Amino acid sequence: MQWLDLPRLFRVVAVIEMFYGITGLLVPPAFMEAATGWVLLPDGQWLTKLLGLSLLFQAWVAWTLRDRPHIGIARGLACYQIGAATVDWVL
Repeated sequence: MQWLDLPRLFRVVAVIEMFYGITGLLVPPAFMEAATGWVLLPDGQWLTKLLGLSLLFQAWVAWTLRDRPHIGIARGLACYQIGAATVDWVL
């Protein structure tokens, strides 16, 4: 199927994760609830920054492997995305 083209999906994941990572790092804590819907506790600003860094790292991995992605890494990223979406939905 055309939409299951792994190099294309890796590029999409890289761009989306980069956007979320930059948002987590650059949005001031006072605007985080309006921008993302997250209600931060006092230490939440540091957790947001750590999450932003991890998302940027995931974007870097997806971008680095975009031309010849390994199926095992694609499965790992897919499991992570499904798990993250499930946690977001539950919370």
